[in-house]
Amino acid sequence: MGNSVRYRSFLYLFFALWGLLLLRLVKIQILDHKQYLKQAEKNYIKPLRVPPLRGKILDRKGRVLADWKPIFRISVLGEKTTKEGLTELSGLLHVDIDPDTIIGKPGYIRIKDGASLEEVISVEEREDRFPWIVVSTVPTRRYLYGGPFFHLLGYTGEVGPSDLKRNPEFKPGDIIGKSGVEKKYEEVLSGKPGYRFYSVDATGKIIETDPRPPIPPVKGRDIVLTVDRDLQLYADSLFREYRRGVAVALDPRNGDILLFYSKPYVDPNVLSMGISQEEWKKLVERKDNPLLDRCIAGLYPPGSIFKLVTGAIALDLHLVNPQDRPVTCNGAYRMGNRIWRCWLPSGHGALDFYHAIEQSCDVYFYYLGQKIGLARFLKCVRNFGLQEKLGIDLPGEKGGFIPDMPWYEERYGKGRVPEGLVLNLAIGQGEILLTPLDLAFLTALIAMDSTATPHVLKVDKKSLSWHRAPVEREVLEHIRRGMYLVVNGEKGTGRSAQIEGIDVAGKTGTAQNPHGKEHALFAAYAPYRDPKIAIVVIVENAGHGGSYAAPIAGKLIERYLKDAEK
Repeated sequence: MGNSVRYRSFLYLFFALWGLLLLRLVKIQILDHKQYLKQAEKNYIKPLRVPPLRGKILDRKGRVLADWKPIFRISVLGEKTTKEGLTELSGLLHVDIDPDTIIGKPGYIRIKDGASLEEVISVEEREDRFPWIVVSTVPTRRYLYGGPFFHLLGYTGEVGPSDLKRNPEFKPGDIIGKSGVEKKYEEVLSGKPGYRFYSVDATGKIIETDPRPPIPPVKGRDIVLTVDRDLQLYADSLFREYRRGVAVALDPRNGDILLFYSKPYVDPNVLSMGISQEEWKKLVERKDNPLLDRCIAGLYPPGSIFKLVTGAIALDLHLVNPQDRPVTCNGAYRMGNRIWRCWLPSGHGALDFYHAIEQSCDVYFYYLGQKIGLARFLKCVRNFGLQEKLGIDLPGEKGGFIPDMPWYEERYGKGRVPEGLVLNLAIGQGEILLTPLDLAFLTALIAMDSTATPHVLKVDKKSLSWHRAPVEREVLEHIRRGMYLVVNGEKGTGRSAQIEGIDVAGKTGTAQNPHGKEHALFAAYAPYRDPKIAIVVIVENAGHGGSYAAPIAGKLIERYLKDAEK
């Protein structure tokens, strides 16, 4: 009897609880449906990543080279998009959109930066068809002087697959430095992104902005470079009539890069806004290679500038007295059964060391090359370290190419390497290849006996690394005297670099080019007794260095030194 009562009591309680639960479900599902639906909609919050302001890039005098400007960005909520809607949006915005990379993906995905006002209005007028779109204002990089600074500053762009693998901090859609200073100092310039929050309904339409307090982005830090804005722009004006060329200048006292100019170039503002794959392909395939940073990745035969190295080696080995006239140039030099020609067919006659540099006599340096010998010459040249990267704080630097004896033995066979190769190398032709930065560094080394690693970021001088020339100081003084005569001597090959009131020392070069006309080269420093600038100018396919490169170098030196006095 007692068990039966307890059983009935349990059933009454069970059905009562079920009744209460059913009444609650009816209230929630039917009576309070709209209230809970609205609450659910409000809880559907999506974050929108807000890019930070990138730090400014300033020149050595604090003048802005790169800052930012506001643009329209159009993003879509990937998980709410449709193929039909994306196809229509592609036509309105004039961009290629791959639906497979967007549909079903969580969060907001950037579709277009730099949308025009007309495009923004067109999209917002079709809100009913594109409820999953959000239009925001974001900062984008602005390069105030465009192309002439392209290879130095680089450009920004969206992260790619390789970037994401390289740095786990990067997120799809992030804008990062892709080359130049922008890439090297990405962590300093980039800042940290923030977030804005949106409540959206089931279609992705925004029904409330900032349901949570936004997280503000953190601005990147500004950086100051060593380059001079006006000198860079002046170099561009001097190269206006030439299609390809390079000008690199540094302060030999501390390694500051003063000028970093490579032509042809691209407007970084165009790249930073993004270009199509087809446009990028055309850019990569251009024969004049505007993406190549010739300053640090262009490899050139050094031409007669390399006679300075040959002369330094011979003097350091005590193979020649600079006052002696050990050989007479009649326009040719014989070694074995082969005749080696001087650039002056009539010959230079008998010259001492200084005047051989002044007039760039090939025969004199053929003689020195033979005295040194191929194996010893290659070993001594490599002591200058130009076959290694100098370590400039920019991505993409190449070391020079200076072969050694094993390289030649692999090519010719052991014991069969022609000794006459040294004559060609002694005048800067043949297999030796150097970057313009290498040549500018070499010039600074000669001017000061030692110099710091070249750099573009203005830094505390205590942190610099220093390099000494691998020859005695007295040797460099003899080299400098010869370079002075190149510009100021009666028969100097670089007289077109003369500047009134400023003593310039330099060396001309004309580099062989298997693809066309010779390249014109000129290396110089000034003032002669108190060096403040070392410079190398290369004009591709122009001809003699004294006729084309030297005048440009002289004008750049004059502009820099006279501006420095103001």
